[in-house]
Amino acid sequence: MNIRELNPEMTQEARACVVALRNGSLASFPTPSGWCTVCDCSNKMAVDALLGCNQLTNFCILIDHEGRLSKYTAPLSEPVLNLLEFSERPLQFVIEGASAAAPNIPLETPFMIATDPFSNRVASSFGKALLAGFGAEPVTSLQDLNTTCHVVNLRVGMNASPDQIVVMQFSKDGSFRFIKK
Repeated sequence: MNIRELNPEMTQEARACVVALRNGSLASFPTPSGWCTVCDCSNKMAVDALLGCNQLTNFCILIDHEGRLSKYTAPLSEPVLNLLEFSERPLQFVIEGASAAAPNIPLETPFMIATDPFSNRVASSFGKALLAGFGAEPVTSLQDLNTTCHVVNLRVGMNASPDQIVVMQFSKDGSFRFIKK
Protein backbone atom coordinates (compact mmCIF):
# COMPACT_ATOMS: atom_id res chain seq x y z
CA MET A 1 0.00 0.00 0.00
CA ASN A 2 1.44 3.33 -1.01
CA ILE A 3 0.15 5.89 1.48
CA ARG A 4 1.06 8.67 -0.95
CA GLU A 5 -2.07 7.92 -3.02
CA LEU A 6 -4.06 10.80 -1.48
CA ASN A 7 -4.75 14.18 -2.97
CA PRO A 8 -3.75 17.26 -0.90
CA GLU A 9 -7.26 17.77 0.57
CA MET A 10 -7.46 14.15 1.71
CA THR A 11 -3.95 14.36 3.15
CA GLN A 12 -4.99 17.43 5.12
CA GLU A 13 -8.11 15.64 6.41
CA ALA A 14 -6.01 12.65 7.47
CA ARG A 15 -3.72 15.00 9.41
CA ALA A 16 -6.75 16.58 11.09
CA CYS A 17 -7.92 13.11 12.15
CA VAL A 18 -4.53 12.36 13.69
CA VAL A 19 -4.52 15.69 15.56
CA ALA A 20 -8.01 14.93 16.94
CA LEU A 21 -6.89 11.45 18.04
CA ARG A 22 -3.75 12.78 19.72
CA ASN A 23 -5.92 15.30 21.57
CA GLY A 24 -8.07 12.47 22.97
CA SER A 25 -10.99 12.93 20.61
CA LEU A 26 -12.46 10.65 17.96
CA ALA A 27 -12.33 10.69 14.17
CA SER A 28 -15.05 9.47 11.82
CA PHE A 29 -14.45 8.95 8.12
CA PRO A 30 -15.97 7.05 5.21
CA THR A 31 -14.49 3.77 4.03
CA PRO A 32 -15.58 1.14 1.51
CA SER A 33 -17.25 -0.60 4.50
CA GLY A 34 -19.28 2.41 5.66
CA TRP A 35 -18.37 5.03 8.25
CA CYS A 36 -15.43 4.16 10.47
CA THR A 37 -15.10 5.88 13.84
CA VAL A 38 -11.75 5.49 15.61
CA CYS A 39 -10.04 6.35 18.87
CA ASP A 40 -6.63 5.79 20.41
CA CYS A 41 -6.52 2.27 21.92
CA SER A 42 -4.58 3.59 24.91
CA ASN A 43 -7.24 6.20 25.80
CA LYS A 44 -9.44 4.26 28.25
CA MET A 45 -12.24 6.83 28.34
CA ALA A 46 -12.44 7.01 24.54
CA VAL A 47 -12.34 3.21 24.20
CA ASP A 48 -15.13 2.72 26.75
CA ALA A 49 -17.26 5.39 25.07
CA LEU A 50 -16.68 3.97 21.58
CA LEU A 51 -17.46 0.39 22.67
CA GLY A 52 -20.68 1.68 24.26
CA CYS A 53 -21.84 3.52 21.13
CA ASN A 54 -24.94 1.74 19.81
CA GLN A 55 -24.49 3.33 16.34
CA LEU A 56 -21.42 1.17 15.72
CA THR A 57 -20.81 -2.51 15.00
CA ASN A 58 -17.88 -4.61 13.82
CA PHE A 59 -15.39 -3.28 16.36
CA CYS A 60 -11.75 -4.02 15.60
CA ILE A 61 -8.18 -2.99 16.22
CA LEU A 62 -7.22 -0.99 13.13
CA ILE A 63 -3.56 -1.06 12.09
CA ASP A 64 -1.75 0.12 8.97
CA HIS A 65 0.17 -3.06 8.04
CA GLU A 66 0.67 -6.65 9.12
CA GLY A 67 4.08 -5.82 10.62
CA ARG A 68 2.33 -4.10 13.55
CA LEU A 69 0.77 -7.44 14.46
CA SER A 70 4.15 -8.56 15.87
CA LYS A 71 3.39 -6.50 18.98
CA TYR A 72 0.39 -8.70 19.72
CA THR A 73 1.05 -12.15 18.24
CA ALA A 74 3.62 -14.62 17.00
CA PRO A 75 4.56 -14.38 13.30
CA LEU A 76 1.74 -15.36 10.98
CA SER A 77 2.04 -18.24 8.54
CA GLU A 78 2.51 -17.55 4.83
CA PRO A 79 -1.02 -18.77 3.92
CA VAL A 80 -2.55 -16.39 6.49
CA LEU A 81 -0.44 -13.49 5.20
CA ASN A 82 -1.52 -14.32 1.63
CA LEU A 83 -5.15 -14.37 2.70
CA LEU A 84 -4.76 -10.95 4.32
CA GLU A 85 -3.03 -9.57 1.24
CA PHE A 86 -5.39 -10.92 -1.38
CA SER A 87 -8.76 -10.64 0.34
CA GLU A 88 -11.16 -8.71 -1.87
CA ARG A 89 -13.55 -7.84 0.93
CA PRO A 90 -12.75 -5.96 4.14
CA LEU A 91 -11.34 -8.57 6.52
CA GLN A 92 -11.23 -8.59 10.29
CA PHE A 93 -9.41 -11.43 11.99
CA VAL A 94 -9.06 -12.86 15.47
CA ILE A 95 -5.70 -14.51 16.10
CA GLU A 96 -5.59 -17.30 18.66
CA GLY A 97 -3.10 -16.44 21.37
CA ALA A 98 -2.85 -12.73 20.53
CA SER A 99 -2.42 -10.31 23.40
CA ALA A 100 -4.78 -7.39 23.89
CA ALA A 101 -4.04 -4.12 22.10
CA ALA A 102 -4.81 -2.31 25.36
CA PRO A 103 -5.92 -3.44 28.83
CA ASN A 104 -9.54 -2.30 28.41
CA ILE A 105 -10.08 -3.89 24.97
CA PRO A 106 -11.42 -7.46 25.02
CA LEU A 107 -8.98 -10.15 23.79
CA GLU A 108 -11.50 -11.41 21.23
CA THR A 109 -11.57 -8.04 19.45
CA PRO A 110 -10.45 -8.72 15.88
CA PHE A 111 -7.67 -6.92 14.05
CA MET A 112 -8.09 -5.22 10.68
CA ILE A 113 -5.45 -3.88 8.35
CA ALA A 114 -6.51 -0.55 6.86
CA THR A 115 -6.47 -1.22 3.13
CA ASP A 116 -8.11 1.87 1.68
CA PRO A 117 -5.66 4.77 1.23
CA PHE A 118 -7.37 7.22 3.62
CA SER A 119 -7.74 4.79 6.55
CA ASN A 120 -4.22 3.57 5.97
CA ARG A 121 -2.86 7.13 6.07
CA VAL A 122 -4.65 7.85 9.35
CA ALA A 123 -3.46 4.60 10.95
CA SER A 124 0.09 4.98 9.63
CA SER A 125 0.40 8.63 10.65
CA PHE A 126 -1.01 7.93 14.11
CA GLY A 127 1.65 5.27 14.53
CA LYS A 128 -0.14 2.92 16.90
CA ALA A 129 -3.25 0.80 17.05
CA LEU A 130 -6.69 2.38 16.86
CA LEU A 131 -9.99 1.00 18.08
CA ALA A 132 -12.48 1.23 15.22
CA GLY A 133 -16.21 0.71 14.94
CA PHE A 134 -18.25 0.77 11.74
CA GLY A 135 -21.67 2.25 11.10
CA ALA A 136 -24.01 3.51 8.42
CA GLU A 137 -23.47 7.15 9.43
CA PRO A 138 -20.69 9.17 11.04
CA VAL A 139 -20.57 9.50 14.80
CA THR A 140 -20.50 13.22 15.51
CA SER A 141 -20.10 13.10 19.29
CA LEU A 142 -20.18 10.77 22.26
CA GLN A 143 -21.79 12.18 25.38
CA ASP A 144 -20.04 9.63 27.60
CA LEU A 145 -16.75 11.11 26.46
CA ASN A 146 -18.13 14.66 26.40
CA THR A 147 -16.28 15.33 23.18
CA THR A 148 -17.00 15.93 19.56
CA CYS A 149 -15.68 13.82 16.77
CA HIS A 150 -13.68 15.07 13.81
CA VAL A 151 -15.88 14.08 10.87
CA VAL A 152 -14.24 13.88 7.46
CA ASN A 153 -16.46 15.13 4.67
CA LEU A 154 -15.65 12.64 1.92
CA ARG A 155 -18.09 10.68 -0.21
CA VAL A 156 -19.04 7.13 0.61
CA GLY A 157 -20.18 4.83 -2.18
CA MET A 158 -23.85 3.92 -2.17
CA ASN A 159 -22.93 0.27 -1.59
CA ALA A 160 -20.73 0.94 1.44
CA SER A 161 -21.93 -1.12 4.38
CA PRO A 162 -20.45 -2.70 7.52
CA ASP A 163 -22.21 -5.90 6.36
CA GLN A 164 -19.45 -6.29 3.74
CA ILE A 165 -16.88 -7.03 6.45
CA VAL A 166 -15.76 -10.66 6.75
CA VAL A 167 -14.57 -11.83 10.20
CA MET A 168 -12.28 -14.86 10.52
CA GLN A 169 -10.42 -16.64 13.30
CA PHE A 170 -6.89 -17.93 12.73
CA SER A 171 -5.65 -20.73 15.00
CA LYS A 172 -2.05 -21.35 16.05
CA ASP A 173 -1.98 -24.53 13.93
CA GLY A 174 -2.70 -22.50 10.76
CA SER A 175 -6.35 -23.47 10.47
CA PHE A 176 -9.07 -20.87 10.22
CA ARG A 177 -12.81 -20.51 10.46
CA PHE A 178 -15.30 -17.88 9.40
CA ILE A 179 -17.02 -16.03 12.22
CA LYS A 180 -19.02 -13.80 9.88
CA LYS A 181 -19.20 -14.02 6.08
